[in-house]
This record gives sequence, C-alpha cells and structure tokens, in this order.
Amino acid sequence: MALEAQLSQATISGLNMGCVYSIVGLVIAVVYNVSKIFDVSQGQYVMLGAMLVCFFQSLKFPLIFCLTLAIVIPLFVGLIIWRVLFYRSSEKYPALTLIMITFGVGMLIEGLAYVVLGTDTMIAPYYLRIRPVRIVGGTISPQALLVYAILLLMMLFLYILFHHTMLGKALRACHDRVLAARLMGINPPNMMYFAFVLAVCFGAVGGVIMVPLTAANYSMGMHLVIKGFLAALVGGISRFQGVIIGGIALGMSESFLAAFISSGYASIISLAIFVVALLFRPSGLLLPKQVRT
Repeated sequence: MALEAQLSQATISGLNMGCVYSIVGLVIAVVYNVSKIFDVSQGQYVMLGAMLVCFFQSLKFPLIFCLTLAIVIPLFVGLIIWRVLFYRSSEKYPALTLIMITFGVGMLIEGLAYVVLGTDTMIAPYYLRIRPVRIVGGTISPQALLVYAILLLMMLFLYILFHHTMLGKALRACHDRVLAARLMGINPPNMMYFAFVLAVCFGAVGGVIMVPLTAANYSMGMHLVIKGFLAALVGGISRFQGVIIGGIALGMSESFLAAFISSGYASIISLAIFVVALLFRPSGLLLPKQVRT
C-alpha cells in the first residue's frame, strides 16, 4: 500500500475508533457532571446495545424492531438499577462507595450478557445502503458517516441542554453545590436519575451504531470504559467538546501506532502517552491548569 493511502486509511480508522471512545466518554461525563460519580458501568450499556441489535437481527426481526429493542432494553435495565441501588443512596454514601457499586453493577451486567447472549463475537450489517466514500486512497464506510453524525448530534444536544436550558442549570447546580440546589427547590436525586437515564440512552445508541464497525462481545464494556474514561479526563470532563477531542486523539494515536509501529503495542503506548499528558495537564486539554474536575 502506498504511503499516502496508508496515512489516509490510518486517519479514517483512528477517527472511527475515536468517535466510539468519544461516545463512551460523553456518557461518563454526563453522569459525572451532575453527580460527581464516575460510573464505570456505562460501558456495559454500550455493550448491551451492540449485542442486542445483533441478537435480534439473528432472529430475523425487522431492523427498526431490532434497533428499538436494543435501545429500550438497556434503558429499562438502567432505570431499575438506578432506582433500586442509587436513588436513595446517591446522597448517603461517599463517591468512592458509589463508584465501587457501579463497578459491581457492571460485572453483573457482563455476567448476564455472558449467560443470555453467549460468548460469540457478533457483528451487524451496515444500516445505510450507500456507497463508501473514498478519500486519497482511504475508504470511509457508510456506517462511519452515521457514527460521525450521531456523535455531533449528541454533543450539540448536551451543549444546548447543559448551557442554554433551565433544566441544564439545575443539573449543573447539583454538581457544583448540592445544598444550594436543594435550597432553590431542586431535587438532586431526580436530577441524578435523569442524567443517568440520559447517559444509558446515549450509551445504548452508541452501541447500536458502532457494532457494524467494531463487532461486539460480552467483555467489551470494561475496555470501552477505560478508553472513554481516559478520553474524558484528557479532554476535560466538564467540557463535552473536550471529551470528543480526547476520544479522537486517543483513537488516532492507536491507529497510527498500529499502522506504523505494531498493533500489539498500540494500546500500551497510546495509554502511556495519555497518562503522561495527564501528569502535565491534569485538568484536561481544554481547561485552565488551576481548574480541578
């Protein structure tokens, strides 16, 4: 392959994976920016969305039915989990305890997926029946175009919600000053509940749209959480656009390292680079150095 074409394809592959990491980073950021909790179970809802759409397609269900169920079922699971485990305890227990609970929830969901959906790697066909786009020897698949569009819509929605609506101000108030929010008539548990449900919905949608590109298996959730968490921290977890920049930078670094050095060392080297970046910019790329998030 010519160097020009190799560079082009590495860029496109990095952008594709970067968008996936960005979606996971966004759902982590949504929960954190309301509750100050790093919800490490969010990757499992992405996994559920991805595996369920493949499962229902294997049963020959209509596509719209598969997509709907793959989003609604994780959302239903998330609603029950938050209501039972977190609604009352979100203000009673320290953040570290709640993080450990989310870790346990993630392991539970992964185990259920293992039992119910099996261990096989699943993949779905492209949803869009259009020709791939060729750029300088590289190929952008129709599904990648859909992922780009959905990611941009998610970022735009979150930006408008958090910065230009009264609901968004209430959500941010719960993160900044819980007691002051209560004095203003805001119910923090309800706001946290809403943020969690929104994150689960976004995560399930992310799983549904990414599975034709990346395939899915029951153990992918924790891997995605690590990458999304790192993307959110590097970009600045309180800035949604920063999360996307961090995710794309992570995806690009992995892709170029795999293309020009070794795919076996790509993840290790890219993670090391990002850890070093956090040492110098612990607040993220888009936040001032003195800001701590």
